[in-house]
Amino acid sequence: MSKIAVLGAAGHLGRIISAELARLAPEHELVLAGRDVAALSDLAEQIGPAKAVRVDVNDRDAAVSALEREHADVIVNCTTLLLFAEAFEIASRLGANYTDLGSALNASQDQQARAAGIAAVPGLGLTPGLSNVLVRHAADSMDVIEEVEILFVLHRAIASTHAVLNTTIWGFSEQTDGRGYFSNGRFRPVPPGDGSRTVEFPPPFGRVVTSLRPHPEARDLPQSFKTLRHCAVRAAYPTEIENDMRVLNKYGLLHPDFVETARAAIWRSFGGKTLGRLEGTGAFRLEVVGVLDGRRSLRRYSVGVPKEGLYAYSGYCAAVGALLLARHGAATTGVLPPERYFDPTEYLAELDQQAIATVEWEDSPIEA
Repeated sequence: MSKIAVLGAAGHLGRIISAELARLAPEHELVLAGRDVAALSDLAEQIGPAKAVRVDVNDRDAAVSALEREHADVIVNCTTLLLFAEAFEIASRLGANYTDLGSALNASQDQQARAAGIAAVPGLGLTPGLSNVLVRHAADSMDVIEEVEILFVLHRAIASTHAVLNTTIWGFSEQTDGRGYFSNGRFRPVPPGDGSRTVEFPPPFGRVVTSLRPHPEARDLPQSFKTLRHCAVRAAYPTEIENDMRVLNKYGLLHPDFVETARAAIWRSFGGKTLGRLEGTGAFRLEVVGVLDGRRSLRRYSVGVPKEGLYAYSGYCAAVGALLLARHGAATTGVLPPERYFDPTEYLAELDQQAIATVEWEDSPIEA
């Protein structure tokens, strides 16, 4: 039995992940950690056996002491991406296995995780997360994989939560590293909005223009699968947000010297506002080109997104990943992207068993 601590458990995704862990893994103890103890206590009463503990990730020493007293051995980080480095540091000092919703941990952190004897699995949502596991699923069943395209559309307001606002600014800022695609042995950086591709998503989304996003998969997957010649992540947000971010970039307002002013101004005007029933709705597709039974083929994966939307589905995927991390621990230490840590057969079986959502795929031969 492991003790799982969810950092940022009172946040939007933190609540979903905490509730799912309480449902999926009653054999493990659950610690709900964050700054708002009242909200955490309310959540603990709603989801069942769980303990609320005040933890401020910004105060690393106090956070380590608090979680050490709880004997936490798995850390699920649901805080803002601006605090991923701090949360990882806390986990490594505790000697607790670590996961989050999408960081790009570096070589230095890999060494730190090995020294601490922990497994750090960054990215357990829909993408990164399930997308990585599905690429390994394709690689395990095809003769060879050559190309990967991860595609999604997401309807969300610009600042429904602080975490959403931070992620939006990070995704569109010219200073953000990692925006680009992998092609023929090299990662090729691009500016915001570049690399457009029109994608046909299922109703009600239809044909949508996507562009390249700064996701870690475009760098991680080619390292895991040496036969890949191309790898990219493309996405689309509401047109108004895409246009607004371009204007902010054009006038330098997302530059580090001015971004905090811009962030505060956006939150004053739009903080906490959502798109109503459309908030968090979206669609996801994964395409893998490879050789199957001696023929070049295209495999398309799709997921049955629940009515709660992509946010909820990302939370469900993260809960399953955290459950498997608690179950298997650090058989291998260091930073391990999802495709290297998880057995896709087990992962997909767990998703299916919990009746969270369907994952389907189809293969089509590519004519010469």
